Amino acid sequence: MIKPARYRFALIALTLACAIPALAEDFTAINPLPAPFYSFDRNSPTIIATPLDAGDVLRHPGPVVFIDRANLGLNSINDELDGLSFGNAGFSTMTEFVIRFSVDRASMGAVPPDPGLVALGFPFNVQDQAGLNQQAADEFISLRRFTRMGIQPLVGTGVSNNNTQTRNQGDAGGIDFSASPDTSPTEPNGGAQDDVKSGAAETGALVGTGPPPPLFFTARRLSPSLLTLPGTGSGADIFVDFNTGAPGGQNLYVSAAMLGLQPNDDIDALLIFESGDGKFNRNRDQILFSLARGSPSLEGMGSPAAIFTTTPGGLNVFASAADLGLAETDNIDMLEQVPCDDVLFCVSEFGIGNKPPIVPAAQPWGVVLLCVVLAFVGSVLLRRRMVRTA
Repeated sequence: MIKPARYRFALIALTLACAIPALAEDFTAINPLPAPFYSFDRNSPTIIATPLDAGDVLRHPGPVVFIDRANLGLNSINDELDGLSFGNAGFSTMTEFVIRFSVDRASMGAVPPDPGLVALGFPFNVQDQAGLNQQAADEFISLRRFTRMGIQPLVGTGVSNNNTQTRNQGDAGGIDFSASPDTSPTEPNGGAQDDVKSGAAETGALVGTGPPPPLFFTARRLSPSLLTLPGTGSGADIFVDFNTGAPGGQNLYVSAAMLGLQPNDDIDALLIFESGDGKFNRNRDQILFSLARGSPSLEGMGSPAAIFTTTPGGLNVFASAADLGLAETDNIDMLEQVPCDDVLFCVSEFGIGNKPPIVPAAQPWGVVLLCVVLAFVGSVLLRRRMVRTA
């Protein structure tokens, strides 16, 4: 026979065992964006402590090498990838998107997390993560929409000159870069941190069996292999590799001079919309890019946290630092895009937030209510057992 005290204890234990995990913080994304292919800079703890190099294209989980640096013509251990992009051929000039980006270790952000998004359970942005010393290996999305023609009006729910986090460096339900430190976005980091230097998202071709699509890239200024790649030796030269599965195959896509940049400029973030032939044509192809700190052209163009674009008539500012919720002294390290015509919906799908898993209730207390119901059903079954054994 089940004693009443044990019966009551069993019900309490059942309710708590069900409810406590639901009330715990679970920082992840409902429908996370696929991890881009990416690289770390030479000062990243992961590069220093492992056989990985700053010229390797990496993938999550791991990280593991997706493209060996030698296959990109980066033959020195001192080379560093700066910008990375697939061609995005066929991407309409009118498709709305938000910008995916990363920042460097010195970036602090300009604004705190959007209060409306915090209330909805999305409390992380560049400034918040910088305060915890873990911003450089995170990915964020803009809260402003863009088309290839430029920024869209500041209207719509959830739209603001700000950003929110979509990928952590580690420990966010698998939505991370397999980077160091492997901590939650709520935990302060007292040590060194990896720096995501480049990123390129591609679907379809890369998961099939066919040859990989052409890859566009830049190398950091003074990387030794800039002297042997088919360019002008500038960190603002953009290369294209038509066969990343083996060494060789690199071509100069566009030189710094053809872009109107100076030899000592350094393109450290890259997003290309290309016609598909791998040959730059200013009238039909478009390049979005950011310049690294110390690039001489920034003196007349803007901030290392701004995004610039090619146009038939020259270079223009595509997005200012303020448009992205960044400070003029910040620096963008990675550029990508994700189609999005509803910012709030995209944040709810892709943003790192605090949500109860699986259960459709909007609040954790809905999960607790479900647990109480389960406990009640359990109590009925236990009472029946008590009657039978009395």
